[in-house]
Amino acid sequence: MSIEHILVLGAAGFSGMHLCRELEQCGYRVTKADTLPRADCISSDLLDRAALDLLIVRYKPDAIINLAGFPSVGRSWQQPREAIDINLCAAVNLLEAVRHSGMPVRLLLIGSSEQYGDADGLVGEDTAQCPASPYAISKQAQEQLALLYHRVYGMDIVLTRTFNSIGPGQRKGFVMADLASGIVRIERGLQDKLPIGNTAAVRCFTDMRDTVRAYRLLVEKGVSGRVYNVGSDKPYSVQQLLDMLISLSGREIQTERDAARFRAADPRCVRCDHTLLTADTGWQCQYTTEQTLKDILQHFRALPDSEI
Repeated sequence: MSIEHILVLGAAGFSGMHLCRELEQCGYRVTKADTLPRADCISSDLLDRAALDLLIVRYKPDAIINLAGFPSVGRSWQQPREAIDINLCAAVNLLEAVRHSGMPVRLLLIGSSEQYGDADGLVGEDTAQCPASPYAISKQAQEQLALLYHRVYGMDIVLTRTFNSIGPGQRKGFVMADLASGIVRIERGLQDKLPIGNTAAVRCFTDMRDTVRAYRLLVEKGVSGRVYNVGSDKPYSVQQLLDMLISLSGREIQTERDAARFRAADPRCVRCDHTLLTADTGWQCQYTTEQTLKDILQHFRALPDSEI
């Protein structure tokens, strides 16, 4: 099936903004939907099944990429019910809406490396999952449900387990955005010290612009019913990235420990084996870590004081 028209759910968010730009630059017709109010987005709530049915029937997309969901591992400990409702119940509604539409729609559903939990070292798609948070459990359940719909109903579904993505435009509440925002506030004299959490935590961070390029390639070339790791295989500790941000700032930055920034459970280092993604689509990272961090700092430097 030729794919020309793509519906992006969650288009107003950090990943949605970058994905829509990637798709439009590659010539796709993109319909944008989100619960967040934005002039170029259709108002859409995945928990409203009737509205979702109408959205799909009205716009008749060739593919749907679902970026909408509960995004925070940390907050899922305070709001476990919301994490399950938004990530899993919304996925049920989407799968049912596409199934009942009768249209040959390709679905790309976004999972998380958090599904691997306490796995250590380089992990491939066949590594056992051991989710260590309500968020991770909701993503694993979404994946299992989608694979069931693929097997039973023959639906065209591609899935990801996406590793940590960072980049310009990410809102505060995520570690790199919080660190960059704090550094810019110190640069402007708005605060004295930079609050930090567990800087020993090690992650594979990927530029969101590389991540959404992987999503586009998976819509084009991904094998239906297959799960793909999406992410860089180069691990960094939060401390290493913080040191790079401070170096890019050129300022002397004093830090202070903030207990509120520590997770209830912080998985060990999980490195992304993206061999399958690369084999099926040719994907490789294009952005260097230094360029990504420069762009994050520049994003916050361009904001007024009230938004940093």
